[in-house]
Amino acid sequence: MTRIKLEKSLPITNKILTIDNLNDLIETINNEYQREIQERAPFLKDKENLERRINKLDEIIEERLYGNSEEKKPNREQYHQALTERSEIRDSIRYMDEIIQQHTFIITYETVVGNEINSFNDYESVIRAIRNEKISQIKIRFYHRSLLKDLNVKLEHSQRCYGNYVSISGTNEEWVRSTYDLLKNKVNIWRNQFNYEKYKFATTICLFIIPALFSLILNSINPRNASIVEGFLVVLFFISFAIPVFIPSKISEIFPCIELQTGPAHLNIEEAKRNKIFWIVLSIVVPVAIAIITIFYPK
Repeated sequence: MTRIKLEKSLPITNKILTIDNLNDLIETINNEYQREIQERAPFLKDKENLERRINKLDEIIEERLYGNSEEKKPNREQYHQALTERSEIRDSIRYMDEIIQQHTFIITYETVVGNEINSFNDYESVIRAIRNEKISQIKIRFYHRSLLKDLNVKLEHSQRCYGNYVSISGTNEEWVRSTYDLLKNKVNIWRNQFNYEKYKFATTICLFIIPALFSLILNSINPRNASIVEGFLVVLFFISFAIPVFIPSKISEIFPCIELQTGPAHLNIEEAKRNKIFWIVLSIVVPVAIAIITIFYPK
């Protein structure tokens, strides 16, 4: 019977992930891994007990076949009982091996720091890594060797949105759907990153307009100093064409599609730049607004 494999994928765009977000995500996947380990634990214990019993049965059989003492040799009935029981136990062990194999999963973590790729197999190590280092990429994979279940996560600190995703597949539809819904709910509560690309054109237009407003204000404040005004107007004319060429692309850099805020706070450069720009813009916009109000609504 062919098993149908169900696949579900969740692309991730315009998100800011803090250490707490990543910690929660990693812990959720690790809990799934631990649950599988716990489900196979009773079978491992039972298998160990059965293997000990087989060793005792083997001793009975070998004593019957190769024993030197006739008095210590098991009788024919004991010998056949031992053979029958050993055969039954081996069937039970084969069944348990199948169950154990169904719950034998591998979990791997991979982080990129600069040009260095680091791999981890345990939860504690990768948590320490995201707390202590500024990572540019993290990959998580939880999978079964025969691909009965497969969960992949890839997150890259980048302006590009493509290639960031959660992917789940398997033959157990209930597991695929429930795991997908669980991780989707977690992704939905992550902070949204400002989608600057939508407003890039509007920003460019504003950068053309702002020098013109300064020209108007300057002309209104110093109408008698014509030569000075003309000089400033020439400067503002060139600025109005030069600034929009460079500024929008620089602004794009501080709004990555996926922002991984890991490691010490001072390493989160984009957030620090956004805060600086906010205060710079505020220090410009407020005086300009006051000047415009003064010009157009004089006392």
